[in-house]
Amino acid sequence: MGPMRTAERERQPGTTGVHEEAPIAHSMPPSTTQFRDGAIPPVGGEFQSPGPSASERAYADDPMMPKELLDIVAKGDVSDLAQMLQAYPTLRQAILGAITRTHGAHTAQTVGQQTKKAPPQQAPVAETKPAKALPEGYDDGPIRIDEDHASDRSKMAAFDQIAVSHTPEASAPSHIRLPPTLVRTLDQLWAETQATNKEQGGNLVRTYGGKYEFKRTHSSEDNEDSYEPDTKNVGRLDSHVGIVHTHPLDDKRPDGVTFGAVDIVGLVDEDQPLNILRSGINTYVISRTKEFDALVEKTNNDPEKLSELRMSMHTTYTAAFQAEKDAGGGPASCVEKGLIAMCRKFHLIYYWGQGQDLHRIR
Repeated sequence: MGPMRTAERERQPGTTGVHEEAPIAHSMPPSTTQFRDGAIPPVGGEFQSPGPSASERAYADDPMMPKELLDIVAKGDVSDLAQMLQAYPTLRQAILGAITRTHGAHTAQTVGQQTKKAPPQQAPVAETKPAKALPEGYDDGPIRIDEDHASDRSKMAAFDQIAVSHTPEASAPSHIRLPPTLVRTLDQLWAETQATNKEQGGNLVRTYGGKYEFKRTHSSEDNEDSYEPDTKNVGRLDSHVGIVHTHPLDDKRPDGVTFGAVDIVGLVDEDQPLNILRSGINTYVISRTKEFDALVEKTNNDPEKLSELRMSMHTTYTAAFQAEKDAGGGPASCVEKGLIAMCRKFHLIYYWGQGQDLHRIR
């Protein structure tokens, strides 16, 4: 079927589509027509004007119907008519009218029934996959840091609070100030870390007189990836406050990296209140809580249950690490999100800062 076109000829109402050379003479009898050389004999006489074709009969009453469509109407093939009706839904009524006039109402009804409008199809609804559940303790938002409204005196008291005992989680301070001895020690350890590209460390202790001191420890196994603490290196009257160590920088983590899973899982087998880490210009602290102690005590020192607790902590870390990696996080971000997830689930308090003042990370 060719492209749709408009009618090529104009016809006056009442004409049949046959070229007539003169208008009807209204004074003549209705059975004759005025022609150039006189009257044409009545129908049945010597000369008979040909009747209009089927196409012309339809076209005469629907001058806006494209001729190509009228030709299909004239042929009367029901299958073709049905296809045409489906192809031109905006001309449905006009086409059915032309079919009725040309072939009768029965044919038009038959064609119409074959092409009854199907209910409008709704656009397919895009399949929405349920949002992937985030690992426990992990969220894909920014790291939350408590605002600093604490006074210098309260910050120093806050460090003493978490250094001398395992504080309840709800009572953990939002900000702490490291004692000057510890700040100098961390600077010295970091300088040695840069010089040797090895982790350095030791023990922070609190003397009987209430002062903080650092006990240096070494191991032949210390390297750029690990440091083996010696928790027994504490004075007879001193209390063990925390394990201190460093993390060297590398190309993937040029600004520093916080505690890894192994560092924190080791808390299950330790008892000191704090773990303290220096990496680059950043200092990180983990504070134990009474709630974490309760999780450890619940194992009753059963080796199998202790192993399950360690594995659960490590699994939590790994799941959050991978989730952050899938979200486009870099190496340092993945490690920190893994750590935060562990702290949330297992009731540990996480601090970060530069210099002497540290802020709680939620």
